[in-house]
Amino acid sequence: MKIFDRLFSESPTINILKHIASKDVPWDSEAILFYIESGLGKLKLVNGKTEKGLVKKFLLLNDIPLVKWHEDDYCCPTCEKLISAGYGIDTVDPKTLEMIKSIRGNNATLEENVFEITPILRLLEENIYMVSKINLYPTNGVGGFFWDVKNKPKSLWSTCDTYYKFHVSAGYPAYLLPTQTPKCFNEKQVEFYREKLRDGETLCGLAIYIDGYLCALLDGHHRATACLLEDKEFSCMTIVPMNGWARYVQENKEFAMFGGYSINADDIDRSIRKKVYDNFMKSIKPDTKGVEEYLALINDIWDNYVWADEFNQKAKCFPTVEGLASIQMAGDLSDERIEELLTLKRRDYEDDLDMTFNALTVKDKNRAKKLALKLGKSERYLFMWESVMKYLSCYRDKEVEQFFIDFLINDDKIRRELTKIADDYFRENKT
Repeated sequence: MKIFDRLFSESPTINILKHIASKDVPWDSEAILFYIESGLGKLKLVNGKTEKGLVKKFLLLNDIPLVKWHEDDYCCPTCEKLISAGYGIDTVDPKTLEMIKSIRGNNATLEENVFEITPILRLLEENIYMVSKINLYPTNGVGGFFWDVKNKPKSLWSTCDTYYKFHVSAGYPAYLLPTQTPKCFNEKQVEFYREKLRDGETLCGLAIYIDGYLCALLDGHHRATACLLEDKEFSCMTIVPMNGWARYVQENKEFAMFGGYSINADDIDRSIRKKVYDNFMKSIKPDTKGVEEYLALINDIWDNYVWADEFNQKAKCFPTVEGLASIQMAGDLSDERIEELLTLKRRDYEDDLDMTFNALTVKDKNRAKKLALKLGKSERYLFMWESVMKYLSCYRDKEVEQFFIDFLINDDKIRRELTKIADDYFRENKT
């Protein structure tokens, strides 16, 4: 179905190709597959190569880098990439900024929300995309506040598919990276949104998926921060570009890939399919054009701004990449399965128990807390103590406080990392 093509005098056209049920995508929220014809190409992901041959990726808006993604500045067996700050979406022209800020995404249906963000969609390149209203975590996926990035590249496990305990989990939209510089931060604005959350309102932002588990937040930084402080996920209208194309010659099948989800190419009109495939193959060939200029655009405010420790402390209490990946890997999370793991004698039960606990931290926090207390009180599960103590340190109640008191009373000071977790728990909770 072709929509929105007569709403504007310019050429970009949006063609809805397919509605996708929430049960079919890894982020568990309905999605729309659409094709943008003759897009303006102002908001796009660009692959490039430096003069020294290092591969980079940039999220650009009006030729301003919003996120810098470093592919091979290092040797990493787990394929982690490095992230560094962009120049800042607040440096983009006011007209474009105003258009982005006007998006709210709180309509009754997904299609109505797509209609609302049409001016943004027109900025994209010609390609196939998905759009979905996704609950994203206001962290970087490894226990850090999403807004806290620097100009120096930093490796993040959330930049790639997860290889964990000899299992593989494909990345999908789950976490956030900032595009707005810290100079825009306003504490009163955050408190305003916190009050709205306490009153039961739902806040929404706008994001675009980059790779791994990470999305760039285009609008809603203060709303996302309010969600962080209120221990809530942040709902975002999320644009998911096609980020892969797979051909299986023997089966004579092709698939378009979108952040952990794939679509049979036979479901896409043949004429569109050829254009999309050709454009994709062209886009993945790194070019040196503009790369050095994008890298040279550095905004010192990212390094000079000091965030209150509260933000990163709060971020530690949100699910990490390990937790999301473990949901796919752990399988059965029933009480019977957990009891079986706790009583197994074979040595390989440790990985299964670890993945099960990580999965529970995302799916069922009450059961995760109960299991953490049990694991942390028995030296049989010493291999789990660090992870369960870090998890329990997010709870502020008498049961957990007594757990840490008992630990310190019996602590032999040999496992310094555990002593530090317990000490920090009481240090951070002084009134």
